[in-house]
Amino acid sequence: MEESGTPNEPHESLVVDESALSGEVLETSPHENGTRNENDNEHHKESDANAFEYPDDPLDTALQISVQTTFNLSDLNYYTFGTKDPTSFAARKTAAESAFKSKHEYKLSTEYSQHLKTRYAERGMRRSVAAVLLVHEHRFPHVLLLQEHAAVSMPGSWALPGGRLRPGESDADGLQRKLCSRLGGTPESWDIGEQLSCWHSPDFSGVHRYPYMPPHCTAPKEILNVYITRLPERSAFSIPKDLQILAVPLFELYQRSDIYGAVIASIPASISAFHCNFL
Repeated sequence: MEESGTPNEPHESLVVDESALSGEVLETSPHENGTRNENDNEHHKESDANAFEYPDDPLDTALQISVQTTFNLSDLNYYTFGTKDPTSFAARKTAAESAFKSKHEYKLSTEYSQHLKTRYAERGMRRSVAAVLLVHEHRFPHVLLLQEHAAVSMPGSWALPGGRLRPGESDADGLQRKLCSRLGGTPESWDIGEQLSCWHSPDFSGVHRYPYMPPHCTAPKEILNVYITRLPERSAFSIPKDLQILAVPLFELYQRSDIYGAVIASIPASISAFHCNFL
């Protein structure tokens, strides 16, 4: 088909605004006098207002939308530690337990594995809870850990305060009960906070725990939920005579599962997103 006009002569044809068809916003060319009419100005104001602007630094946006939890850490010197009657294991050993010097040693035995199997058949999956209690010394976070005097020389004998839940008991109620039993106080004095982690036991060893469900395991034999628990600014604790309590710095725990076990060694990473105020 032959086109009208010559290359030097512009066509005089109907101009179609393709932006109206495609939905795209195109910049309006200025009029011959170099100004826009009022409709053009309003159109551009609306377009500028709705235009998306990339932030100069993506990290700034991430910080604006993140929610950081803050909690107060009191100086270790604000707390006092007394003693009270020994734990039930030390005071009332069963026939199976009497051959062992400590509960930790008992938990590594085949007798304990058989005990767990029997309880699992009777009650189903074991539910346990533990508390991460934080203080500071020289403005550095420390975790309060319990250890049996009779098991001081044994790796993995450190433990977080906590224990097994009763049937139908909630995590918060059970953890408050265990904290009162181990450290004293009233249930209301223990402020159970955010859950830090969940650990699965695929067998009855009492030792193997993973922060996920192992692929070869169809159902966990025990689930351990770990919670941050805020301490009052000042308090007095009562520790069973067969236990000791120590404040261990985070750098001592990090990647030291060979000494403290996987659960305790993971605490530095679990609380790394929290902000601490040192009182």
